[in-house]
Amino acid sequence: SQPKGVAVGHRQLSHNCSLIRRQFGVEVDDVNVSWLPQYHDMGLIGSYLGALYCGGSGVYMSPLSFIKNPPLWIKMCSKYKATHTQAPNFAYKLTARKFNALPSSKKPAELDLGSMQHMFNAAEPVTADSIDAFYDTFEQFGLSRNAIVPGYGLAEQTVYVCDGGSQRLTLDKNALKENKVVTLPETADESVKKHLIGCG
Repeated sequence: SQPKGVAVGHRQLSHNCSLIRRQFGVEVDDVNVSWLPQYHDMGLIGSYLGALYCGGSGVYMSPLSFIKNPPLWIKMCSKYKATHTQAPNFAYKLTARKFNALPSSKKPAELDLGSMQHMFNAAEPVTADSIDAFYDTFEQFGLSRNAIVPGYGLAEQTVYVCDGGSQRLTLDKNALKENKVVTLPETADESVKKHLIGCG
């Protein structure tokens, strides 16, 4: 529909920050690393206000720096021992692809992602191939296989709605479109498959 303005007050922000703190297990010694812009709800509330509200530390880079050099995000996560970060789905796939394309001489000699507890993946449809590409690339550097957490949010709810989805479902998109029925595809033909990721 047509865009509509939504007034978000202090009480709503406080409530949403409390939900984020409780759900993500944020502590005062946690470190958030982010490249998200301040004018994006996940950047403003999830990254900037989240660190202020929860008492943790924040390390930030420009969105332009990320676009120019996506692996810099992961280098910063390693350098500052990040425990939390957040990004739209495309960033995970892009970062893995750009990191893998680096010549050996340009890859960081040491990269440690063992401190990472929660990588929020939201703000657009979450895909299995982006998550898998990221894990395949960075698991060797200590990234826990359950660090990436698909989620859902919207600005009208301040930002955060839910996360923690782990279910993956492949369905027959033709059956859904034509008959409004969810069926699991019996064929191996990718053209009729639709892959979905649970967001909690």
